[in-house]
Amino acid sequence: MRRAIELNPLEAHAYLYLSELAFLSGAPDGFERACVAQSLTLRPYDANILFAAGRDARLDGDVEEWIKLWKQAFHRDASVQAQIIRQLAEWTPAPVEIIAQVFDPDVAALERLTEILEGMELPDDQRKALTLLSAKLFERAGESDNRNRAQDWLAAAATFGKIGETERVAECLENAYQAAPTNFVVRLAYGKWLLRNARTSDASRHLEWCHRMRPDHPNLNDLLSELNRSAPPREIQQTSAETRGRF
Repeated sequence: MRRAIELNPLEAHAYLYLSELAFLSGAPDGFERACVAQSLTLRPYDANILFAAGRDARLDGDVEEWIKLWKQAFHRDASVQAQIIRQLAEWTPAPVEIIAQVFDPDVAALERLTEILEGMELPDDQRKALTLLSAKLFERAGESDNRNRAQDWLAAAATFGKIGETERVAECLENAYQAAPTNFVVRLAYGKWLLRNARTSDASRHLEWCHRMRPDHPNLNDLLSELNRSAPPREIQQTSAETRGRF
């Protein structure tokens, strides 16, 4: 690694790698920090270098510098973002609150946060992250210029479902339907949820529409059979007639 620096003294990552391997060569105190500082000087916007410099600042007790550097790194690289999330989950008792307050996470970051917390088996923190994610998805789905709002409504519904917010699930699914009334995925998801929640009349309208659009869909026959077992025959017949008349 030293040879790589000799050949190209402007190679920032070489200094970073050298800092990580310094313990093997018996380098003097401060050598690792000097290498990281040099790499930061050469590439001040590189996420991996910012992460390493922030980690060193924390170890040195410089909280302000630590947070500043990690804030710069957080939205620059997904893998570095994941490292920051894991480190905070290990170091602090309130990782979700800190990430929300300091790093202003977007939807992708909150999705990554929930996955990491699940993998670390931190259910209480994961629920907090899911609550933030559901709110962020709901907000984004409601933006008038959002061309993917139906998908965001579905994602918000799924997230609210994970934290048991049944009324919000229904609201999001209805909004998805209003945003894309001829979207097969939306109608199928709404119909399945309605069926699972014993709203058979409403479920019939969506599931029968889906069956007409894609009669060979592998799950629809099973869902319609479940619907017929769940609802009184008269209700099914009436709903079917209304559906045919409407569409």
